[in-house]
Amino acid sequence: MHYAKEKGPDSNYPPTLSGLFIHTVTHEKSEYAIYIEGLDDKPVTDINIQNCTFKNVQKENFVKDVKDLRIENTMMNGEKVNNGE
Repeated sequence: MHYAKEKGPDSNYPPTLSGLFIHTVTHEKSEYAIYIEGLDDKPVTDINIQNCTFKNVQKENFVKDVKDLRIENTMMNGEKVNNGE
């Protein structure tokens, strides 16, 4: 999730992303397991990631301008991902 580029300099209507539930996803190869970037003045909120498995992930998770991120029972490269990591 990366919508920081979607808000132009003259935008009066910044996008809203809230209440997202990601469940039982398995991915065999990823650059990132979790990449979430909100806006400074309009963060991404209320994101739930549960029971997911990400294998062969190349880079560390990236989380910026996010509130209320919950991660449960999720694995990345064989390791448990802690909430907000």
